[in-house]
Amino acid sequence: MTMTRASLLPWRATLATLCLSLPCLTAWAGLLAYEPFDYAASANIAALSAGGGTGWYAGTTWANGASAIDNCTVRPEGLTYVNPGGPTFKARGRALGLESSSADLRLARQLAQTIGATPQTCWVSFLLQDLDGAAVTDGGAYLVLNADGDPGPWDNGIFIGKKWSGKKFVNRPYAFTANTSDLAPNPYLTNTTYLLLGRVILTQTNAQPYGVHAGDVTWWSYQSGVDLLPTAPPAGGTQRTGTAASLRAFPYVTFMNEINNGGYCRCAFDEVRIADTFNDAMGWAHEPPATPVNLAPLNGALNVSVTPTLIISNYADVDGDAQVASQWQIARTRDFSTPAWDSGATAGALTTNTVPAGVLASNTLYYWHARVQDSSNEWSAWSSPTFFVTPQDMTITNGITLLVYDTEGATLAMLAAQGYALTLWSGGPDPARLLCIGRETLSGGGSLPGSLDQFVSNGGRALLFTQNPDWLRTTLGLRVARHVTRRVFPLDPRHPVVAGLDAEDLRDWRGESTLLAHHDEYSPEAGKVTYGWRWGCNGAVSSAAIEKPHRAGWRPLLECEFDLAYAPLLELDYGNGHVLLGTLDLEDHYARDPAARILLRQLVEYARTNAYVARTSVVYHGDATGALLVTNTLGVTCAIGANTALTPAAGLHLIGAGVSISDMDLRTYLTGGGRVVFLPRTATGVQHLGLTLGAQSNYAGSLNPPTNWYEARGLSASDLRFRTSTNVVLVTGGGWEIGADGQLARTNIGAGVAIWCQMDPNRFNHTVTTFFRFTRWRQIRALAQVMANLGAPFADDGAVLRQISGSYYDPDYRTDFELGDDPYRYYRW
Repeated sequence: MTMTRASLLPWRATLATLCLSLPCLTAWAGLLAYEPFDYAASANIAALSAGGGTGWYAGTTWANGASAIDNCTVRPEGLTYVNPGGPTFKARGRALGLESSSADLRLARQLAQTIGATPQTCWVSFLLQDLDGAAVTDGGAYLVLNADGDPGPWDNGIFIGKKWSGKKFVNRPYAFTANTSDLAPNPYLTNTTYLLLGRVILTQTNAQPYGVHAGDVTWWSYQSGVDLLPTAPPAGGTQRTGTAASLRAFPYVTFMNEINNGGYCRCAFDEVRIADTFNDAMGWAHEPPATPVNLAPLNGALNVSVTPTLIISNYADVDGDAQVASQWQIARTRDFSTPAWDSGATAGALTTNTVPAGVLASNTLYYWHARVQDSSNEWSAWSSPTFFVTPQDMTITNGITLLVYDTEGATLAMLAAQGYALTLWSGGPDPARLLCIGRETLSGGGSLPGSLDQFVSNGGRALLFTQNPDWLRTTLGLRVARHVTRRVFPLDPRHPVVAGLDAEDLRDWRGESTLLAHHDEYSPEAGKVTYGWRWGCNGAVSSAAIEKPHRAGWRPLLECEFDLAYAPLLELDYGNGHVLLGTLDLEDHYARDPAARILLRQLVEYARTNAYVARTSVVYHGDATGALLVTNTLGVTCAIGANTALTPAAGLHLIGAGVSISDMDLRTYLTGGGRVVFLPRTATGVQHLGLTLGAQSNYAGSLNPPTNWYEARGLSASDLRFRTSTNVVLVTGGGWEIGADGQLARTNIGAGVAIWCQMDPNRFNHTVTTFFRFTRWRQIRALAQVMANLGAPFADDGAVLRQISGSYYDPDYRTDFELGDDPYRYYRW
């Protein structure tokens, strides 16, 4: 049990065990004697000739010095003192019970060294408890510091204990001159533990070993429940001080039970300590020094010298112990399992230490921590690790400088190891450089130096690395796969991020992912592990794959998990900028898996150089049904325009049913570079610009997304296939290029493009045919993806950048049955 600053330990189990085990007092120089009474329960201690404890004269035992041996039993349990500043403590093992009924009892033992043989100050402490209640009206029980093993009630000595007159604590009158005042609350409380603490100051005036001394004695008593402090007798107890002109040195400690007017007192004693310091008499555990704080280099600092001066906070110790040493460590990993440098115990009161030359490498991330030692040989805890990155070695640089902000360090370490020059993001705009936000930096709760939303929308590029999945769920409102993902598939094998890599390269990466615990925790409330057991994280590619947002512009580059509906890498054209959100476990695998390294390099290169489409203004034309589909179901940010005219200033027009726009006006607008998306129709026959629609029975969707359309990027078979077959209306001809087996069509007129979408979420009566619920959501996502590819902004696109929750998924997500619409109720049982 680790003790706090206010924890009193005369009855502390661990310390008592330590003291009993000591053959001598060298380990506790301030402790002169200690007795916890840890003997066989219910036995007569005098008859046992008990000789435990420490600090007693060699070969001596507790012995009865009175005329009769009576009950001086070992009680089954120790006394308990409640300390409000800490937990409730019990004495080690057992206590001594003085339970005489017919004769005086004096149980004595000789100390290893006489107290007061030379001028001396000592401290005494013990616990005391009444065992009689109101049954005894007179008599007394005391601990006596005296010159022999058989003191009488009026002998010269130091008596402290209880007297039953009025149920009060009193000093015996011959302890020192005329001090008979109460020492504790009146009346004395039965079955309550009291701590008695005494300070004895003896000044030798006679050369005889036990001669007359001058001195004074101060006693404090504390009722259980009074908070005890670590540095001095605290307020709240009863104090009594007296001066004696004829006080003797004492080599004996005696427990005494006496009769007075017909009654014997019964009480229990425990945890007796005699020491030459207050702290040792109280049995305090030496508090370790305060844990230092890393001050410099600052956490996440870049371009730090390879011979840095490490600085920690000023030394502090509640015991007042001086600093005698410090220890400093630097490592490549946060667990410090293989330190790159360990100073060892360095003598002196250091709060700074300079790392010697030849220890640290350039362009490398290092963690460091330190601890300090006090004069009681106690070490503080290690400081919380912080990290820094050493300067770029220009002989190995790849010539690319990245802006970075990383409070955890894993991403910085990875980028530095790949040869990137790193510059700390100060929060301002910088469209010329890629900003990398490190793994768990957002989910760690810290604040960014600037606005990500403004950085990207003003033309910046950002790459967000993996964040904690619980944070993605609760803070951003994203749905995240409940299992680590070991197989990932590219949507477009020709995409620059995955060039040269295939599905075999994107599975079972070497090494172990560390974002999640190795095993799921069992929930006693649920009586099970809801999503099945996770046995380790070896081979994982992503620990937090995100379900593709349905109602946003996020475009997946990789897909995985149930129905291929999850993505560990997505991109978003936002405002005038571009951002990628990755949940690949690159930091855990880049060092061991070549595919992870290749993917990392290609991802960074793509993020910093790709062409993207700035968001544009959008106008909808058509009936109210289409307007609800665009604004409510899809979440597109748009204006509602007239049904007869196209606005050249708008970058994208969405055309639903019920419009009177002529084909001539459409061609004029498209020729000038306009973009148009036609929303799904239920009528068959010839439509705008000659396109024809026809009915088809038993259609099960498409497994053939267009692979060469810019407007179809991010679409896959998972978005376009149906759960089962149904009757639909599809594009059948009219001179348009048909894609996805009739769900899409495209035509280019002049510099413009028109896309016809027969992806119709409203065709599925999902409240009746509930097996189409997932299909409906996929159609929503596919339709939103086409619009996003053409520049449409969505209301919740910026939620990730603002670190707030977005409405990314259709609100018709049911939770009114076991596990609701969670796909994992079907998958990986």
